[in-house]
Amino acid sequence: MRLTKRPQLLRPIPFTRFLALIGTHRTCLTRSGWSTQRRRHAAALATLLLFTILAAPASRAADPETEAAKVLGKGLSQAFAGESGVVTDPLLTQWVDRVGAKLVAVSPRHNLPYHFTILNTAEPNAFTLPGGYIYVTSGLLDFLRSRDELAGVMGHEVGHVVGHHPIRTIELELGAALAVHYGPLPHGAAATALEDGVVFLGTLAYSRHNESIADHYGIRFSTEAGYDPSGLIQFLESFGANPRPSFFDRYLANHPPDIQRIRALERTKYMNHSDWQLQETIADRLMANCRPAAALIHYQYALGAHRGDPELLKKLTDAAAECGGGPVLPASTTTLPPAGLDPGLRPVAPTPPEPTRPSGVTVPPINPEPTAPPLSPTPGRAPQRQVISPEGPLTLAAATTALKSVRSDSVTRVQHTARTLQQLRKIQFLNGNLQDALLGAAPTRLGNIRWIVLAYQAFGDVNRLEDVYARVAQVDRNLLAAIADMQSEIGTAPAVEPPSDEIWAAGIKLAAETGVAGARMSDATVHMNRGALLLAGVLANLNSVYLGIGNDVGNVRFAATQAALLAGGREIETGRRLSGEALASLALAQDRVLLVQMNRLGSAASPERQSIYDCNTAELLGVDAARVRDLRTAGESYGGAVYALALSIELRRPTTVVEQRYKALRAFSAASSPPQWPVSWVDSAVDQGGSPAFLEIMLRQVVGAMREEASCA
Repeated sequence: MRLTKRPQLLRPIPFTRFLALIGTHRTCLTRSGWSTQRRRHAAALATLLLFTILAAPASRAADPETEAAKVLGKGLSQAFAGESGVVTDPLLTQWVDRVGAKLVAVSPRHNLPYHFTILNTAEPNAFTLPGGYIYVTSGLLDFLRSRDELAGVMGHEVGHVVGHHPIRTIELELGAALAVHYGPLPHGAAATALEDGVVFLGTLAYSRHNESIADHYGIRFSTEAGYDPSGLIQFLESFGANPRPSFFDRYLANHPPDIQRIRALERTKYMNHSDWQLQETIADRLMANCRPAAALIHYQYALGAHRGDPELLKKLTDAAAECGGGPVLPASTTTLPPAGLDPGLRPVAPTPPEPTRPSGVTVPPINPEPTAPPLSPTPGRAPQRQVISPEGPLTLAAATTALKSVRSDSVTRVQHTARTLQQLRKIQFLNGNLQDALLGAAPTRLGNIRWIVLAYQAFGDVNRLEDVYARVAQVDRNLLAAIADMQSEIGTAPAVEPPSDEIWAAGIKLAAETGVAGARMSDATVHMNRGALLLAGVLANLNSVYLGIGNDVGNVRFAATQAALLAGGREIETGRRLSGEALASLALAQDRVLLVQMNRLGSAASPERQSIYDCNTAELLGVDAARVRDLRTAGESYGGAVYALALSIELRRPTTVVEQRYKALRAFSAASSPPQWPVSWVDSAVDQGGSPAFLEIMLRQVVGAMREEASCA
């Protein structure tokens, strides 16, 4: 699935596409030309694929395709991991592993050891490689707004594995290329163009069909794993509402339009609200996962389609009571048409059985309390990062004024950045076309070492430029939302514990941090725009026939191209650094908002609802609910309890050690002269070496779960 408008979700990044020139095949379809040498590479790849299948161990000869997929997938996965880097933060990796294990447990294909990996790139994407290698990016996790969306997206990718789509796409593209090459076709430029068109069109329909099948598998697996079936639909709707660079739009033909995909998903039986037995089953699963608010909606659908059923009525009443009083039963229920495309979706039993662990699936254990020896702070040691000293009064008026001022500046910055990004879309579209042309011309230039070196460097710059664009777009998308959320919390602060001075301090710190993020974002767009223009000139020169001429003209062109490439690389790297600083500063601000929101929701909840919060938080963090409850009842605010647990998982330290460091930092701040603003858990996370950006992703999921349950009060 491609998360830029075409959720397959990913298209391989430029460096891997460059490796394709020397024999590494991409899993997604491209429109690159197949010249004579490239057709020879296709034959070599077909031979390699056949050799891989024949070389499979005899003990597993019953499924040679699986063995070939494992070998190819492992090689491709190493290329992807080395290109973007892998996120090893246990807070996120364990969460993704837990969701993936639930999805695999309800899928029909268990003979593969699935591998779930997070790539460290801001571009929101996910994709599947042969052999059960499934990747999501950190940008995707930041984009998602609920665990249901993650389950739907990952279920889509598991569906690609179940359908053998990655390996069969490779076989189909190679087969089409070989058939056209050795068929009764003329030679020359016309033959090359015809071959390119036949290969592309021959695999296009198959790719679209695969995406439709994977969408249906995604909604099926996520539903049977206990998530809300609307997650994938919500993701497609929210993703389509956000602007994406036209650089990716040229790949949209590989996927059905978003609106068609949404309508197809709405026609599946899982969204058919008149199927009362299935809706009851979905609600039962949600109730078992401590989600009475979501379960209440599906019980209403079921009772609306099967009125008067006493058992359904009792379940709905129990869910409403556990939820704290739900909405009134609707007078009518919308009935959607029966499922259209339904590739072997098996019926769901009214009472879901406890899932068993299939072979090849490793269910990550619940995070126990670490038993490592306490890492007590060194006596007399000052904290690694001091809290900013106050420059004015710590009052509601000061916090409100600071937020209003930074919001006014940020609105101007966001509007300017949006215009710059629109201009950059055109440059990226040009770069994308030039890059595709470069791939088509590559086989005729493989003997020119200087050309190969420059092309390799240019592909790397294209990759870095995409990442900078995604980072800036992420800051642009979240900056004003963070300020607005804190302004909203400031308005309700008098009813919140802990003491209000911490709320005011959070607002003032957030204003400073979002101001830095906005300034760095604006600066990054300037350098990114310059780098994109220089890169466009480099790619155009690399496509020029005059670059290969071995005379003074060719040498001058080479020198100019190399100079432009170096200058463009410096601009892109500067933009990358500035965008990274913007993201880091914004992550601190977002963490502060989420901490305040958790405190407000937790303090306003009844004991029964707090227990539901504990259950949902425990499921997201992979801990026992008793650990959340014990921290909360021991005197921590709800946000503090969640933050302490999340930080202890991330740092692999006992919670007691994390709390000791937090208290030491607070004591140091209180005793400092001049006095400093109150220390929060966000400041302690920075002091202890945590990652505010990764913490923000998980804390946002916790707040979303809390809001879901609070919505039915």
